[in-house]
Amino acid sequence: MGVNIYGEELTYQNEIVHKEVGGRNFYGIRIFLESTPFLHQTKTDDDRSAVTFWVPWTVEKGNDFKKLETILAAAFDRASELRMDGKQI
Repeated sequence: MGVNIYGEELTYQNEIVHKEVGGRNFYGIRIFLESTPFLHQTKTDDDRSAVTFWVPWTVEKGNDFKKLETILAAAFDRASELRMDGKQI
């Protein structure tokens, strides 16, 4: 599955999410995307698009927060490759 998110859709809004399934706790980071106001019928109608990065779960280690941090940091480092000599390519 591929997910394309364009720069114009990005917002600075994010939240930590929690879900309990079968007595196990799962955590994630949700990043909200830009949403046009005409899609919302009321102020409490919050069906915005978002991307959630769930913390990987391993039986041996429990919630593997370090793995998610490493993956996101590597993506951030790769984004810096889009610049050459201080100028965007």
